[in-house]
Amino acid sequence: MSEFTISAYITILKLGMQDTQENVTRILFDSVCLSMKNPVDLKPKFITSLIQRKVDVQNEIKKASADPKIIAEAEDYFDNVVFPKININLIDDICHRLKLLYSNDISVPSNKKADLDNLLASNNLGIFLCQCFLYALNRDNKALDQELRTDDIPLLSEVDYQCPLCHSPLIKKIKNKSVKKYEITKIFPNDLSSDKKDLFIANRTPAVHLDSSDNMIALCSDCSESYLLKPELDEYIKLFDLKEYAKKNYQIQVQLSTLILEDEIKNIINSLYDINSNTVIQNFRLDPLLISEKIDPSCFVLKQTVTSYVLQYYKFIRKLFSELDSFSENRFNIIASEIKLAYETIHPTCNSQEEIFAKISEWIMKQLNIPNSQKYRISCDVVVAFFIQNCEVFDEIT
Repeated sequence: MSEFTISAYITILKLGMQDTQENVTRILFDSVCLSMKNPVDLKPKFITSLIQRKVDVQNEIKKASADPKIIAEAEDYFDNVVFPKININLIDDICHRLKLLYSNDISVPSNKKADLDNLLASNNLGIFLCQCFLYALNRDNKALDQELRTDDIPLLSEVDYQCPLCHSPLIKKIKNKSVKKYEITKIFPNDLSSDKKDLFIANRTPAVHLDSSDNMIALCSDCSESYLLKPELDEYIKLFDLKEYAKKNYQIQVQLSTLILEDEIKNIINSLYDINSNTVIQNFRLDPLLISEKIDPSCFVLKQTVTSYVLQYYKFIRKLFSELDSFSENRFNIIASEIKLAYETIHPTCNSQEEIFAKISEWIMKQLNIPNSQKYRISCDVVVAFFIQNCEVFDEIT
């Protein structure tokens, strides 16, 4: 919930007033409508559509809410009618939720946020609730922006278009349109208490500019709302670290996209893909540098996999590369240097050799536009194993 709309306002007040959606809406709107010369009748269907963000507030009500006389009467109404209907034990919660709502809505001007903050700080809670209501009343409520925003694409790419907390998809296809199911969320939130702010900073230093993309991450709407309503240190650390990883991963993809991989290696992969029981393959004896000297002992499964691929296919792949060189001189050395460059690009930002192995294999598939099938993925993995043995991928463990 990061858009300051009348729908969101009513939803929050309903929690405090502990009444039905329709009754709460009518009570709130009466603060303006009762003073209008021609009061607008709020029909149940309209109220439902308003909460669902399918409609906007009528222009007659918006126009009336700008009248200084009606504003003054609305403030008295909130003091005498609305405020007493809110559960006294929940008033702080309601005000806090409203503050979080407008604070995290980047479309709310900073001076408006400051005005509302000052009302809240001065403990003028009735007027604070009224001014929040009148402001929300005049803002766009109809959800016209459910289609994917172009500006959000880099942030969505960072998390691979799924919520990094619950892994639900952030984009949904409806009638051939991409519909957003996400909220761009501040990792270091607004409105932290001074103690919590110091605690957060002590554990992870936030971005210099809190409104920049460096402090933003794409989350599903539910996870975003849950985090912003009550941010905890462990959640902040998790989101901060996820953002750092996502940024590094995205940077790797950008860098890798600029690297070139010779098309001839596709012949090698296709040959591996086409291997069958009739293919003559000679086993290879590990000689130049043992796999165990390049792969950390903790990566047991990777070591076993690479060793198996090398023993079975190293000679076969080397023979294929020799045939390439016979047609075009030095093709193997060129391809080997490209694989080495890809490894050096990926290596600094990865946490494990398994991750490096997977990313190089994935890069090969993307570079060559190879179909994303299990058999082709294994063929690319075999090629990466070949270059591990050949020393282009992984360094000797020291």
